[in-house]
Amino acid sequence: MLTQNQQIAFFLCACLKLLFDIGPTIEELFDCLQIFYISDFIRKVKGWFQTAESCNKQQKWINDINEETILYEFWIQENIFIRELFIDRAIQGKLEQTAKPLYYGPENWKEKLRDAEDQSWKIQNEMYKKYIRRPRGPIARQHLISQSRDRQSLATNPTKHLSQPYQGWEARRRTWASSV
Repeated sequence: MLTQNQQIAFFLCACLKLLFDIGPTIEELFDCLQIFYISDFIRKVKGWFQTAESCNKQQKWINDINEETILYEFWIQENIFIRELFIDRAIQGKLEQTAKPLYYGPENWKEKLRDAEDQSWKIQNEMYKKYIRRPRGPIARQHLISQSRDRQSLATNPTKHLSQPYQGWEARRRTWASSV
């Protein structure tokens, strides 16, 4: 049920949209009001009336952006690992022995840190280019909004977010598949 303020905002936005064709779409309005089940339903219905070519293009973009995100998260983890490794070795006084466990890239530890930052920047740049070239449509928009909701949920309450049953599904599926 909408509160009185939400009803007023909805009415004003609907009037602006009808009279002047300005303002948010109904779907965006429900997103702003945080009535997600309605905006998700609107996007789902819009997805029913798309061509197969448009759906395939959006799905390919989603797969590409997911690959870039996984690669970026990997680089972040690796960068953290390299920094912690260098800090630990510097404390122990064995800084020159750090190049052995890391098989690629420059040998010097300063250059290795700089190389990790460069790789991270390149991946972020590729993600941004793909984001700019995203296809227009409800499937891609739903993906972006669900990713945004996940990031917001993770930022506000990480324990609750990670304890949701759907968050562990991929890990359980991989574990189950490897044990068979």
